[in-house]
Amino acid sequence: MLAAACFAVFLSALLLAWLLPSNGPDLRPFLLLMYAKEIGIGVAIFTAVFFLFKAYKVCKTERSFPQELFKMTPSIVILIVVFLFSSTYLFNFFHQTDCKQHDYTAKLDGGIKRIGSKTYHIRICGAGLIDSHFLGEGLDKVLLSVTDEQGTILAKRHYTIFSDDSLGLASLQISDDKLLYFDADSKQGEIAIPPTIQDWIGARIPVFN
Repeated sequence: MLAAACFAVFLSALLLAWLLPSNGPDLRPFLLLMYAKEIGIGVAIFTAVFFLFKAYKVCKTERSFPQELFKMTPSIVILIVVFLFSSTYLFNFFHQTDCKQHDYTAKLDGGIKRIGSKTYHIRICGAGLIDSHFLGEGLDKVLLSVTDEQGTILAKRHYTIFSDDSLGLASLQISDDKLLYFDADSKQGEIAIPPTIQDWIGARIPVFN
């Protein structure tokens, strides 16, 4: 039942992607800010209730928990795969960026950097101006990506910046062991240099980032 619910969410995302106009106003930032947290909390609560109910049934009937867990293994594996696939798709759908029109690499002091004995390519691309009294004026949701010389993605970070120089663009700060970036609220985030295994996984499966 839980796997079916996740699959339904995934199909809904596909339908939403098909229905949203490609040449009209981009509603994805609005939908993300309004509903992403609620959707995530709902899925987490539903998952917890499902497994708590299964555990209660096992205890109530005095059946062997390891044996029941073994029987549930295929369902759990399918659930995890569906959840990771659908959550990755949804995240990427709501965080699409356009490096041709909204490239902040030079403004934020990215580019090709020699750090220690390795060379990294650091790029910052935006999704487009969010110019709304409700969501914020002069903001852009950006993707910071770090790749190696072969083009392999090592780390990704999503955050929000002011897109206007007059509002104060906070440049990256790079040292021998980390890269610091700053969002529109002057909150500091960092990426270890060299990026960790967790960064590599998070760049491909956003739920682990």
